[in-house]
Amino acid sequence: IADLKAKASGLRIASEYKGSTIIPYYIEGGLANGGMVYDDFVKVPVSNFVKGIFALGDGLVDISLVSLNSGAGKKSNAQLRDRGGLKYVSLDNSPEGQAKLKQFMPAAKIISMKANPNIPGLQKDVNIMEIPWMMMTNTDVSDELVYKITKAIVEHNDKLGASFGAFKNAKSAAMAPTNAMPYHPGALRYYKEAGIKVGD
Repeated sequence: IADLKAKASGLRIASEYKGSTIIPYYIEGGLANGGMVYDDFVKVPVSNFVKGIFALGDGLVDISLVSLNSGAGKKSNAQLRDRGGLKYVSLDNSPEGQAKLKQFMPAAKIISMKANPNIPGLQKDVNIMEIPWMMMTNTDVSDELVYKITKAIVEHNDKLGASFGAFKNAKSAAMAPTNAMPYHPGALRYYKEAGIKVGD
């Protein structure tokens, strides 16, 4: 991250993400981890998350948020192969670095990943951000439907993991962290039944 800061003014970064309003928070958190802001870079507007990844592969930007081992990331990595391929920026994993990230994404954390030649961007050990995802709905969706969906996610996690690798890391005990938004009554019913602790 310190190397990135030293070169920031000459680098182009995917920005705006008008179709994905949460993505800039992820990027701002990552930049803050290294003592930077968007304005330290040349901003290149993109419409959404995937377009930001494709802009990296197309050579339109130098920096973009890329999900680990995602299809879009693999495509961009192939396009970048003659320039060394995709590379993740290793973040500051110190308590101070974690705190800077959490100013933007309180539930996020920085984790250490070992080098893995089978995953684009992981040529070396790297510290990357891990962000919990959650499914959203509204109060008009029936308690029974939300209960069944929540139950299916927990009880069939192995099948979900086979179709989308991120589910392999899901831990049912941690699926209801403290959150500013209330949990749906149907989800709460399943959490209680399954003994899953709900954050405050």
